Amino acid sequence: MKKFAVSIGVLALLLVFAASAAARPGRLLRPRHLLGEVVSIDASASTVSFFCRDDTTRTLSAVDATKVIKDGRRSTLGGLALGDLGTAKYVPTVAGNFKALRIIVRTPIMRGKISEITSDTVTLKRPKLTRTFKVDADTTIRRNGAEAELAGLKVGDQAKVAYNKTEAGEFLARRVRAAGHSN
Repeated sequence: MKKFAVSIGVLALLLVFAASAAARPGRLLRPRHLLGEVVSIDASASTVSFFCRDDTTRTLSAVDATKVIKDGRRSTLGGLALGDLGTAKYVPTVAGNFKALRIIVRTPIMRGKISEITSDTVTLKRPKLTRTFKVDADTTIRRNGAEAELAGLKVGDQAKVAYNKTEAGEFLARRVRAAGHSN
């Protein structure tokens, strides 16, 4: 009889452990991370989509508690831009959505030598990459540390361009920093 009671107790204990292991609601809600590029932002729906390294797109919902940091400063979902690169910490919800806990991004930057300048573009060239950036009225330009106009840049200058992508897939320069010999 004693053996039977111990067996029933052990069996009950195993059933409790098996049931809790099968349910595992905490496993579903454990925070996860992603690394990728911002490919869409919907401020009205409070969502941001990232194209991840594993060639998937993940859409996250931002809530009031979501911490957003861009270029090292506190920001909002509206401060993000297409092409921003970064990470996000999120939790899957029971409804199958993804709730963002933290989003940390930076504006992408390209360094290279200026190979061409037009009235509204600047082209940077590196050994394996050439990229043309659109310049608009909001673009800040500096050459050798001083404010400059697009026409003040010179072909051959070393430059660093902070940029974002437009909906049309163009690259829009936010900041251009160039350095070269004054002639």
